[in-house]
Amino acid sequence: MIDIKQAEQASRTGRWISVPGFPGVALQVRLITPGEIERLKESCRTDGVMDAERYRRGLEELLGTAVLDWRGVTDGGSEIPCAPETLRRLLSVLGGLRLQGPDGQETRLASWLVERANEPNEFLEADLQVAEKN
Repeated sequence: MIDIKQAEQASRTGRWISVPGFPGVALQVRLITPGEIERLKESCRTDGVMDAERYRRGLEELLGTAVLDWRGVTDGGSEIPCAPETLRRLLSVLGGLRLQGPDGQETRLASWLVERANEPNEFLEADLQVAEKN
């Protein structure tokens, strides 16, 4: 069974995910729909050829709307609030950072984040677990 209201809620409120290899760091990520990814890819193509730089900038913007909050991100030892510009800075600093995903495969931080935000089943399962506790 799929509950449309639960799916809408997951796309608005997101879910908390821990960043592998960084104890105490968690991101609240909303669901990115497949349509958003496809529109991004389409907007970055000219005559069927993908413009890598436009895609990178577009992906940063999309992730800026997908990461709703975070915990454990500091600058000079002080925890800083989540904001799209700060996320872009974090991704540029850690863009090449390789993380080991839940499947054991290594991936870059931005790719890992897109994968986590593009898993509707996990969002719905997390919501169902919360609903079952209540």
